[in-house]
Order: sequence, then structure tokens, then C-alpha cells
Amino acid sequence: MKDDLTRTIQQRKVNRRALSNLRKFSEGDIITKRCTFSLAGATAVAHLVPIVAITTDTARSNSTEFPSFAARYQEFRVKSMKMFFIPVANVATVDGGVSNIPTLLVADYLSTNTPSTPAQLLSDERVAIHHGCQMFSFTTDWSRNPNAKLWSSTSVAIPNPNLYSIVYGSIVADPLVANVIYFNNIIEYIVEFRGSQ
Repeated sequence: MKDDLTRTIQQRKVNRRALSNLRKFSEGDIITKRCTFSLAGATAVAHLVPIVAITTDTARSNSTEFPSFAARYQEFRVKSMKMFFIPVANVATVDGGVSNIPTLLVADYLSTNTPSTPAQLLSDERVAIHHGCQMFSFTTDWSRNPNAKLWSSTSVAIPNPNLYSIVYGSIVADPLVANVIYFNNIIEYIVEFRGSQ
């Protein structure tokens, strides 16, 4: 009798867990996933890492994990993004010397008003200044843009008014060499999906 009661209690626990999982992955639920994207940060012209803006839509267009989620879900939105800056050590210059690692300016923006010069970026009240010799990261989230909480189809780009971005560039005083990679960047996105295909 006691064994039967124990088996019944255990079976109820198993059933509850199964029901919980069914609810968790039902049609209307939101699933949260991590997506990643990596790129090399090169200088386009001597003395300057140009202003680069990485928007939340790169989670869709560039992350390695997104296509498999897009095949399963109809809509998505990017909750947050975090960019890691990993310096490349002892970058050689064309004359055989060792180049300086640039000081970077980093800030978060709405996609429609990103700066185009280091001076504009430096004047922003949210700018963070990092010495490039050590790895660092910068995080932003959808609190920068209330429209970012709106859902987008997994098959098309996020509309411009719903984007936010991480923007970075170096200050002009850094003596950088053209076309040299100074940083490797890894971007981590926290993405929500809903609506099973």
C-alpha cells in the first residue's frame, strides 16, 4: 500500500513537470534565446578607427544561431546587446614597429541619430571611454527605445524606429596604421521569440 502511494505521488510530480513544460512551450509563450556574432575591428584610414554602429538587427542578419530560431518562430525582438572588445596584442606596423592600441569611445544610440564623427561621439553624455589595452564590454538594452519592445517578423529586418545600437570609434589623436585589425568584437544578444511556425 505504501509503495503504491509513493508511486502515485512520484507519477503526479512527473505529470506536473510535463504539464509545466507544455505550458512553457505553447503557442503564445515567449522563448528567450542567446545569439552571438563576431567581427574584426579594422582601421579604414590611418590614425582613426572610424565610427561604427552595430544595430540590434544584426542579431537577425549576422548571428549564427538566428536562422535556426527563425525557422521555428514567427516573431522576435532584441531585449539587450553586449559587445566585447578584445584587443589584438603587439600589432605590427608597416615599418616593423609595434602599433598603439587605440582609446575607444563607446555609447548607445537610437539607430536614427548615430554620430558621424569622434567629436560628436565624445560630446555625448552617455559616452564611455576605454583604453584599448584591456578587454572590456559595453551593454545596452531596449530601455533606450520603447519601440524596441514591438515584435518584428523573423523573416524581415527590424524597422528603423524600433532599433537601438552600440556605436564606437577612436579619438583622432591615436596614431593608428591603416587597415590594421586592433580589436576582435563579440556581440551577444538576448532575443525573445514567439509564435511557433
